[in-house]
Amino acid sequence: MSIKIPRLYAILDAAQLGGRQPAAVAETLLQAGVRLIQYRDKSSSSRELFMTGLKVAERVKEAGALLIVND
Repeated sequence: MSIKIPRLYAILDAAQLGGRQPAAVAETLLQAGVRLIQYRDKSSSSRELFMTGLKVAERVKEAGALLIVND
């Protein structure tokens, strides 16, 4: 299996979003051409991270992009 790493890689850090929803920010990044998003959230519970990660993952999958999740 071969994975091609896209040239444009965005880190979506929940602590830096200023109250914006991660899925909405991911959508904006994807529309701008980002094809790899790393989602991180060091302050939420595991359940919150999972639920928000699912929303982000839906958008990423629809765009045919890749997602990395950090806790």
